[in-house]
Amino acid sequence: MGGRKSKGKKSLARRLKEYKDARQRRSVSGPFICPRCGRKTLTIKKGSKRPDGTIKITARCPACGVNGSVFMKYSPIFKAVDYYNFYVDLVSRGEKVAL
Repeated sequence: MGGRKSKGKKSLARRLKEYKDARQRRSVSGPFICPRCGRKTLTIKKGSKRPDGTIKITARCPACGVNGSVFMKYSPIFKAVDYYNFYVDLVSRGEKVAL
C-alpha cells in the first residue's frame, strides 16, 4: 500500500549531486606538479578557440607565482593533461612563456 510518488520531482540531495557533477566536468584541470617549485598546485585553463585555429593555455601556480600563457593549435581530442605536458615541454626547453 505504498503512496504514489510524484513524477518529475527530484530530491534536494539528488539535485545537489547532479549540480556538483556538472561543475566538476566543466573544470579543465586538477592540480598538476609545477615545473618550477615542484608542488602540486599548478592549474591549467584553456581559453576559447580563436579564428586562426589556436587556443590560449594559461598556467598558474599560486605557491611560486608562475602565471604564464601560451598559444597552442586547437585539437578537440586534447585533455587537460595534454595541455600540461605541452606547457612543461616549453618550460623544460627554456622557451619564453608569456607572464
